[in-house]
This record gives sequence, C-alpha cells and structure tokens, in this order.
Amino acid sequence: MSRAAGWTVAAVFAAAMLQTTWLPRLQVAGEWADPVLVLVLVTALLHGTEAGLVAGFAAGLLMGWLTSAAGAAFLISRLVGAVGIGFLAAHWHRENVLVQMVAVVVGTIGCELVFAGLYPPLFETPDLAFRLCLRGLLNALLAAPAMWLVDRLPWHLEVARP
Repeated sequence: MSRAAGWTVAAVFAAAMLQTTWLPRLQVAGEWADPVLVLVLVTALLHGTEAGLVAGFAAGLLMGWLTSAAGAAFLISRLVGAVGIGFLAAHWHRENVLVQMVAVVVGTIGCELVFAGLYPPLFETPDLAFRLCLRGLLNALLAAPAMWLVDRLPWHLEVARP
C-alpha cells in the first residue's frame, strides 16, 4: 500500500494548498468548500476504511500544521470521518453520484461536529446548524470531481507480494 499511500498523500497535499490559498476568496455566506475533507471522505467511500485512514491522517496533520487551530482536533475529526464513511461504504451503492453527495454532506457534518466538540472556540456561533449544512452542500459540489480524481489514483498498482 506504500505507492497508493504516497499518491493519496500527494493528492491531500495538493488539496490542502488549494484550500489554504485560493478557496478562502470564494466564500458563500462566510463559508467555503473543504476539498481536503472531501478527498478524505471520497477515498474512504471508494477504497474502504484503511485508505480513508491514510488520507485522513495526512489531512489531519497537514491542516493542523497549516492553520492556527488545534492540530489534534483536525486529526481526530478527519480520522472519525474516514472510519464512519468507510464503514458505511460497505453497505452503500458507491458508484451512484447521489450517494456520493449524501455521503460527503453527512461526513462533513459529522467531522465538523467532532471538530466543534474538540475545539469549541471556533464554533461559538448561533447559526452553527446553518453553517454546517452550507459547508456540507458546498463540499457536495466537489464530490464528483473528487471521485474522478480518487478513482484515477493508482490503487490498482498495489500487488500482494508473498
């Protein structure tokens, strides 16, 4: 899984650079999409819990380092999201775009609630439910491009060796 993990970490790094440089300028009602989280959730949805954990660990570390928020809160919330969506992926029809979008919305809201529980100063607003739903919908718009990207990562190159 080392080559696949390397490609996943590279994709997470590219998404983190996009998120921290360009996306804050593209706000809708004070919220913007989180392509790093979308990449984690879609990786877990397509390739299972283990692949989602690799992406979630890389995403949690990178976003913890790139922002001023608590790094452990990012790490734990992304890992919880990867495990949750990876578990549900075994029971869902993953190729359906609507299922992908619903998984991203549910995963986003779940991850942000875990993050809010671990780092409450960031979420002390009266419109928290609106912000979480808006962020989930913005992330759902990125589900199809993220699915296209994750589907083309070379997971098929991994061959079990005796």
